[in-house]
Amino acid sequence: MVPVGGAVVTSGRENTRVVEEVRKAYPGRASIAPVLDLFITLLGMGEDGWRKLLDDRDVVYAYMKRKLAEVAAEEGERLLETPANPISIGFSLESLARGLGEDVDGTKISFFGSMLFSRCVSGTRVVAPGVRQTIGGVTFDGWGASCSAYPAGPYFTAAAAIGTTTEDVDRFCAKLKSAFKDFRKKHSRKRGGGGGAEEEVSEEVAKLNVAAA
Repeated sequence: MVPVGGAVVTSGRENTRVVEEVRKAYPGRASIAPVLDLFITLLGMGEDGWRKLLDDRDVVYAYMKRKLAEVAAEEGERLLETPANPISIGFSLESLARGLGEDVDGTKISFFGSMLFSRCVSGTRVVAPGVRQTIGGVTFDGWGASCSAYPAGPYFTAAAAIGTTTEDVDRFCAKLKSAFKDFRKKHSRKRGGGGGAEEEVSEEVAKLNVAAA
């Protein structure tokens, strides 16, 4: 509804050093513009308008879960069971990873996310359990996941956020099927000795890097 204008930095009571370091490095006060924009938006829509958006999101979530389950069945994948999350849906990529000849903790599968991005699908996130990232001396196992030892192989997430429509879901599922098809096609070329798969995947990543820049 409004642009993201800030973040909350927190830590446990046992270790407040991270918060202190961020506070010392912070250059100044944040703008009130995002908060003001949100306040005006909420006043404009009123309680009834806000509740309608929430109700519409529930409808879209159920529709998205059903459509993604259909795609998952077609592709030999599954939806992750996350009953406490009424917004985001986890979609496994285990079969796709095994098709690469690597175990489910492998990281090559992360290229699937760049393929979705190059198809103008934003917001999805591919998580590979084997990925490790160190930031500020802190190491994160299973980078991108909510916990270090999530009991699932690689997966991506999709969200039925406020404003998403059933038409958006249909377009997303069509592009998702296309990404699965092209990903397998490029991998089969590589296994066949064509040598073009690695270059095509690199092109997908290049597109991602250019778009991010």
